[in-house]
Amino acid sequence: AARRLAGRLAVRALRAARPTDGARIVGNRGLGNEGAEEVAAYLETSPPLSALGLQHNGIGPLGAAAVAAALPRSGALRELLLYSNELGADGAAAIAAALPKAPALTALDVGSNGLGDEGAAVVADSVAVHGSLRELHLDYNGISSQGTGNLAEILSASQTLTSLWLHGNVVDEATSKAIEEFTGRNRSKLEEEKGGLMEAADHDDEPSVIIDVPELLKSSPPGACRFADRVAGLAIVEYLKRCASHAAGARGQIVMAAFLLHDVNAEETLRVVSLGVGTKFMPRDAALADGPRRERVRDSHAEILARRGFLRVLLAQIRAMLQGQPCPSPILVANAGGRYTLREGATLHLYVSTAPCGLASAG
Repeated sequence: AARRLAGRLAVRALRAARPTDGARIVGNRGLGNEGAEEVAAYLETSPPLSALGLQHNGIGPLGAAAVAAALPRSGALRELLLYSNELGADGAAAIAAALPKAPALTALDVGSNGLGDEGAAVVADSVAVHGSLRELHLDYNGISSQGTGNLAEILSASQTLTSLWLHGNVVDEATSKAIEEFTGRNRSKLEEEKGGLMEAADHDDEPSVIIDVPELLKSSPPGACRFADRVAGLAIVEYLKRCASHAAGARGQIVMAAFLLHDVNAEETLRVVSLGVGTKFMPRDAALADGPRRERVRDSHAEILARRGFLRVLLAQIRAMLQGQPCPSPILVANAGGRYTLREGATLHLYVSTAPCGLASAG
């Protein structure tokens, strides 16, 4: 009963959201199979959704079958996220069988679902002949070296796949090379067909967001709404400049965070210090297998990545000061007590492109 109620609450959220918001508002709700069935029933009669994220919901083969059965009614769906569930090979087979009936789909994420070699191969068979799917995530699925080699062989027939994610599986050098060859071929083909703008033709019917960069970057004091617009504008510009290929392939569904420094005494009064893009964290099994040294980055949410980058900047400046080396564009000053503080007249600002997920956004 609790899971069905969770499913109905998820449906209510989908009804109130924009078509593009479906990728982020129904994940991590404890839906299970019963809740997934409620969402699937809604998809049968709902207005067109362009994205649906059912990640971290404990969905098994039965729930996957319900979602798969609803896909033919979701002709506008471009992005389907099912990572970190319990699909197994049977659930993967149900989703794979429905892919031909979802012709608009461009991204499928079934990472961390215990697919193994068998389940991954079934998905690959369907993706290889799909007419529009460009991005496939199969991370952390317990796929062997032989299994990833088999995937590369199957998917080499695809004429559209440009990104294949296999982190956390066993991939040898020959397989990596084969994957890069066919994904690179498809990227070049798409860029050539669309004049270097891979996504432009697909979004002609969607409203564009036009950023007046010079207007946003004009000087304005902290505390004003105009200053907040300037912070946001500069962060977005920095993302588009440094992550152009990511922006081109993200279909607008990205979460970006940035730390910015405002310094009234500097020639460049506002600048981006650190930036991160992402929405994922490492599955529990992979984290436990990391070992005591914890060498892997476990949390890849945008805010966390931006914070990690900002800490690296601070630590690099402290090291330079301790070693008596020049420090360009310093953020910190050393105090007599061996502590470091922000320069006088400097303030820090955090920009995040969307509201935090989960309970952090409930208040």
